[in-house]
Amino acid sequence: MSQRNSPTILKVAVSCNGTILKAESESFITISRKACCTGLAYNKETRDILVANSENDGGIYIVDTAKESDKATCVKVIHNGTGVCSRAYSLAVSDTGDIFSTDVNAHKIGKVVEGNRAEYTIGSEGETPHGCNKTAAFAQPTGLCIEGDSLYLTDTGAGA
Repeated sequence: MSQRNSPTILKVAVSCNGTILKAESESFITISRKACCTGLAYNKETRDILVANSENDGGIYIVDTAKESDKATCVKVIHNGTGVCSRAYSLAVSDTGDIFSTDVNAHKIGKVVEGNRAEYTIGSEGETPHGCNKTAAFAQPTGLCIEGDSLYLTDTGAGA
């Protein structure tokens, strides 16, 4: 779980005794001093947590939880404000391990390839390599999730 405008990812343990639902949280990892964690996704193939930090100096981070020690490690793999990614906002991981992210400044959905670059697949002000243009223009793509072969998106700039 992440809190808006907080650099800390919380680990929440939920239990239920049949009558009472109880949740306890603890600090899991701090991404960076001034991170604004806006998206979280879990890659079950690699057991990594992916974090989108929408701050100017943010980007997409991979938190490796598969380590044998109690400490998770965190690495920024894509930087905001570059040709690769303008401003990462949310993330989703497919059943096959493909990672997608929304870029609110570029108005696109990107597919993360080779761990450190994004290949834009949907949304463009002009023509994309796949021939999508006006039908895939987003105002501000923010929320993203995947079920099977379908991507679901909220476009808060368009009121969707």
